[in-house]
Amino acid sequence: MKYLLHLYEGNGCDYTISCGETIESIEVNNKEELNEAVKDMIESYGRDRIYEATLYTVIEKEEIGIDGLFAQDDAEEEAMRKADEEAEERAQLEALKKKYPAPPEK
Repeated sequence: MKYLLHLYEGNGCDYTISCGETIESIEVNNKEELNEAVKDMIESYGRDRIYEATLYTVIEKEEIGIDGLFAQDDAEEEAMRKADEEAEERAQLEALKKKYPAPPEK
């Protein structure tokens, strides 16, 4: 089974996001291996430095395509930008038509 171990250090920090925290991945076959892996992980960071640990069981893993995730937002922003640009150009065209009217037809 796969697990995520979230470790928290207790020595304070400089107020950055997730300061003093780390997440480690563990893959084991049984509960005994899991307990040993957790103990080893905590000891690798220093047993007296870790004040809390949370274990999460990974049931499903899904990769996220970052480009695909924002593709619709990017397309909408581009369409809005083009619409704004066209509106500005049309306003300029109308202003120029008023300033320079077309000569009468002969």
